[in-house]
Amino acid sequence: MSSEVRPSPSSGIALMLLGAMTFAVMSTTAGAAYQRDPSLSAWTVTFVRSSVSLVTLIAIARGSGASLWGDRRPALWWRGVAGALSLLGYFLSMQHLSIGEAGFLNQT
Repeated sequence: MSSEVRPSPSSGIALMLLGAMTFAVMSTTAGAAYQRDPSLSAWTVTFVRSSVSLVTLIAIARGSGASLWGDRRPALWWRGVAGALSLLGYFLSMQHLSIGEAGFLNQT
């Protein structure tokens, strides 16, 4: 029998809701930035969003004592490349579509 402490399902649900809310804030903020300055580059928005995520991730990892490097580094690099391309594509679509349409494409 394991003496490992497991989080309750309600804490997992709360974290999922928090994640959904942060993605909604990210979309709204990026959309507002594009409306304020239509010449804003998707590369710039992607860089800023990724920088904020990296700082947040480092803070969470240090607080919990977890390592950011993982066990399967090549797989993590490929996942990072795919995620970066997906994020760039999402912000590029926001330049040409409404926030709702870009979000819909991002989720399909």
